[in-house]
Amino acid sequence: MIQVVERNLSGSIEYCRIHDLLRDLAIEKAKENNFLQIISNRGDTCSNSSPMVRRAALLCHREDIMPYTAGAKEGLQGFDGGRWGSSPTRPGGGSAPAPKYKESFCNFLSEVPHLTTLCMKFYGAAEVPYERLDMSSFPCYNQMKTLEVVGKWNNYECIGGVNQYKALDIRLFPIHLIELKISLYDFEEDPMPVIEKLKNLRLLELSASDSRKQQKKKLCCSAGGFPRLEYLQLRELKSLEEWNVEKGGMPLLKDIFIYICYDLVTVPELQHMTKLNKFTLWNGHESLVERLQGEESYKLKHIPSIDIQFVQDAC
Repeated sequence: MIQVVERNLSGSIEYCRIHDLLRDLAIEKAKENNFLQIISNRGDTCSNSSPMVRRAALLCHREDIMPYTAGAKEGLQGFDGGRWGSSPTRPGGGSAPAPKYKESFCNFLSEVPHLTTLCMKFYGAAEVPYERLDMSSFPCYNQMKTLEVVGKWNNYECIGGVNQYKALDIRLFPIHLIELKISLYDFEEDPMPVIEKLKNLRLLELSASDSRKQQKKKLCCSAGGFPRLEYLQLRELKSLEEWNVEKGGMPLLKDIFIYICYDLVTVPELQHMTKLNKFTLWNGHESLVERLQGEESYKLKHIPSIDIQFVQDAC
């Protein structure tokens, strides 16, 4: 009746497939218990969420999201902000957010004190409205545990008519986050020194939303950084060349998954990470694959599960 389709790095079920009858029953029970509500607009009207609903998914692409969530703010724990924009693999995903959406989004965050999970996905030219927020100013700052932001995370702002890079700020992230999944449009500075300050973080997925190759980048984690991190995924960071972790960094790391980081030629001294159970490298640089299977195999010999795959024409 229920089939697991996809799991996340921690092994928890991400997506499942269920029989139509069971799906209908689950939706009916969720509505009865105010567990989940899908908020959508039909024509010129929109459906408002119930006052005690705990999780909501926004399927309407309007500038102002406040009317759609007006009834659920006090009890809302999870919010899926919808999919904006479109891409070759996700056509017709909806229009790009208008400037008013960003203002409305800030107003929404200021009125959901119990929000623990937030998901937003933006495709094509649609830019993430999140990168200028100071999360510490919102009441959900101490409550939020899971944050997923996918899309064109633009770290530039126009100052005096010139686009200037704006460094990643720790205030973007709720301090008690356990899971963080972000896709950066570009990063001129290493984001790790900021993210590693999230002391409760257990799962980190870092990817790039721009397929263009930028100037070669490095990721560096300091000693004592990421003290509780258990699961790490580096996905499609095509400009990443080096990844270093100082001794004492990521002490509890269990699972590393590296996917389509074509130019990555250096990985840390993993033998210092004594809790590692699994190391996966798919479509990595040919020289890195050869060294990990040869002269640098000492970095992996303590890991029970190793999966290294190189596709010759992937690069």
